[in-house]
Amino acid sequence: MSDPISPSVSGAEWWRQDKTELVAALRERESGMRRLRAETYEILAEMQSRCPQAEFGYGSLDALQADVLNISRR
Repeated sequence: MSDPISPSVSGAEWWRQDKTELVAALRERESGMRRLRAETYEILAEMQSRCPQAEFGYGSLDALQADVLNISRR
């Protein structure tokens, strides 16, 4: 299984791939993103159970996540 984060083909090289390879690459990326999303949710659930925000100087878990994940508050 290849790493879903590291593309096997650079963005400039997709034009060289045939249609079957493009579909397979899309399927592989989506599957990888879903695995990573599930893992992210597991990490967030564990963080919520441990309440780390005060230890890192945040008033809430939402504030910690927003800062760590570079999420705009707008």
